[in-house]
Amino acid sequence: MENLKDILRVTRLERKETLNTLSIKSGVAVAVLNKFENGIRVPNRMQLEAISKALKIKGNHLKTVWLAEKILYQIGEDEDGLGALKLAESFFNYKIKKNHTIAALLIEVDKLKKKLDKKRPLPKAQLKNLMGAFKIDYTYESNKIEGNTLTLQETAMVVDKGITIGGKSLNEHLEALNHSEAFDFILEIVKGKSEITEYNLLQIHAIILKSIDKENAGRYRGLNVRIGGSKHSPPEPYLIRPQMEDLFNYFDMMKNEIHPLLLAADMHYKLVTIHPFIDGNGRTSRLLMNLIAYQYGYPMINISGSQESRMGYYKALEITREPEQQEAFREFIVKEAIKSLKNWLKWVG
Repeated sequence: MENLKDILRVTRLERKETLNTLSIKSGVAVAVLNKFENGIRVPNRMQLEAISKALKIKGNHLKTVWLAEKILYQIGEDEDGLGALKLAESFFNYKIKKNHTIAALLIEVDKLKKKLDKKRPLPKAQLKNLMGAFKIDYTYESNKIEGNTLTLQETAMVVDKGITIGGKSLNEHLEALNHSEAFDFILEIVKGKSEITEYNLLQIHAIILKSIDKENAGRYRGLNVRIGGSKHSPPEPYLIRPQMEDLFNYFDMMKNEIHPLLLAADMHYKLVTIHPFIDGNGRTSRLLMNLIAYQYGYPMINISGSQESRMGYYKALEITREPEQQEAFREFIVKEAIKSLKNWLKWVG
């Protein structure tokens, strides 16, 4: 079986390179190169790439051998190693398949966005009308996911007309009004080209719980909570602030590295997993997701509150916590974004 140290030594000799000349070309010290060739040390990824380039080794063969040896080193002589390898292979194949699926979905998303971009800017009157109607639909669906019983028509009457609906609770009225206001707030953030920050997130949550729970509106919870129907246990209160700091560090690090819709999905998933608030986590997470999507020029994603859609949404959140299904929520959100783009293309004509 080929091993890394022999490949490095034989290739160097075939290329008629000395350790000194290879050191100059790769930037890796002679003593370190000598240890690699004698199997005393293993190169890191950067060193491997530098040596591969210096020796003009084409393809990924060297990297493949390097990874194989890393895996074998981790397994050692454990008698369950073969079973672990087979399980890892199934996880890897699943992830590759999912990555290909999401890549294809993102291609479709961006094709649809280009079609919509060609119709922009929309006439102001048309845009105002469409966004007004969308706000009502989105408010209705997002609140329905959380159990609000106002119908679409009743939501419109409460938000647009200020009408009180008989037989409905005060909180249900406030949820509609607050969500509508939070929707307007994220539009203002985008319009003002403001940065997406933890402070803005707390403002969104403060609006969501305004006049419903003054004590907890815009504040992280100080109590342990459980999520009904989920095996996931949110972190204890003392861990919330550092995890929220990590969340926005992730946003800052990845905002120019991955597709905006994947970033939006990740921020939604991570926020709802931290579950930093006593109430309003779902609505706030969806608004944060849509703030990101809209800031990057994508229409907001309106997840239906129907039983089938709601179950698919919750299922995607739940199974994403399993190691072999980590792309599930991303895939769900990108598919919802495709639906949203198709709707907007239909509406604008």
